[in-house]
Amino acid sequence: MKKILFFILVFTSNLCFAQIEVQKEELLEHQGIVTVSGKSANAIYDQLKIWAVTQFPNDSAVQLDDKENGKLILKGEQSFSFKAGIGHVPGRVHFTLTMEVKDDRYRYTYVITDITSDMDNGASMLPSLKRHPNNGRVKTVMNTIKDSLNDLVQKSYRSFDTSSDANW
Repeated sequence: MKKILFFILVFTSNLCFAQIEVQKEELLEHQGIVTVSGKSANAIYDQLKIWAVTQFPNDSAVQLDDKENGKLILKGEQSFSFKAGIGHVPGRVHFTLTMEVKDDRYRYTYVITDITSDMDNGASMLPSLKRHPNNGRVKTVMNTIKDSLNDLVQKSYRSFDTSSDANW
């Protein structure tokens, strides 16, 4: 009887340590579709290309420029700051932004490739963020970064509202 009770306790205690694994890709990737009514794939691509050149002035930002297949891949970085203690800590997020174009719409996907902080002399924060995805501070940092990248993507579809008419 003691042996049976011992085995039950051992196996039950192991179950207490089991946790659901967080999909780490959810932390580092976001995708959305933007509808642009009445625009051809070529017109959307041209407008996105203009937007990309103004937002990413670095010549090496454009990784792929494939108008035939409607695909534009950009590599960039953006600054952000997050609250830590009584102050704010500046950091930089490095990402790849893929834009795929079809008639009347385009899909964007950004993948965060690295996150650095000035607090640690530019050291990568990514390993720590991946290890502790449910930590409150990690969630705050990731939400700040996602808001920053979402603002960047919103500028891409706001550029369709401000683009001038071709028949001026």
